[in-house]
Amino acid sequence: MGFPKIVIDWIMVCVTSCQFSINVNGELAGYFQGGRGLRQGDPISPYLFVLCMEILSGLFCKMSANQIFKFHWRCKKDKISHLCFANNLMIFSKGDVNSIHMIRNVLIEFQDLLRLYPNLNKSDIFLSGLLSAERE
Repeated sequence: MGFPKIVIDWIMVCVTSCQFSINVNGELAGYFQGGRGLRQGDPISPYLFVLCMEILSGLFCKMSANQIFKFHWRCKKDKISHLCFANNLMIFSKGDVNSIHMIRNVLIEFQDLLRLYPNLNKSDIFLSGLLSAERE
């Protein structure tokens, strides 16, 4: 994204050097090193989330420019393939196999780039107008 190296270094220090303390009976009790970087609630988390979603949006835009990808019929006119808001992501497409494979490939590429994985327990898929065999 063209950030100066010093900004990248500052962000990496924030991500890799976080420490936590436990509140016991109203008093902080010691510090321990974080094992996996930032957590929800960290003041820098929303900013890093926006940066990550910019990368994901770029991948989806590249995907939707491919003629093989088919937009959901309600999104075709405006060429909407996805919407990001708060900490949610909605992906829209026609239910054909090629479009679904392309979405899957984008999510895999995103995982490989950033090591961020969707929580399948918090994910849903909504299908309409498909035969049972197509849904499977």
